[in-house]
Amino acid sequence: MDAGTGQPIAEAEVTVAVRAAAPAAPMPGGPQGGVPAAGPTNVRLLTGPDGRFMVRDLPVGNVQVSAKAPGYLSGSVGQTRPGGPAQPVQIAAENRVVAASVRMWKHA
Repeated sequence: MDAGTGQPIAEAEVTVAVRAAAPAAPMPGGPQGGVPAAGPTNVRLLTGPDGRFMVRDLPVGNVQVSAKAPGYLSGSVGQTRPGGPAQPVQIAAENRVVAASVRMWKHA
């Protein structure tokens, strides 16, 4: 969304970065170190005309959601000012819908 007006931004490129999970504990009788963690996965998509986007089947854990669009500075969930700190989005096993807003500021 436009940080100044609160209006949606159509066709913004959204990136959802899935952080790697911690390695699993070793299984009795299994190889040392358990199953290695999966590497990071990025999902990229465009927002619709209403500025909304949807990603299905994200694993449980933290994800970073960021967006960019022509004429705007890139933004991430949790930012309250340009270049401010981002906040991860927590995906829990029981979550079916997670609302995440990304503010983006127009170039001066």
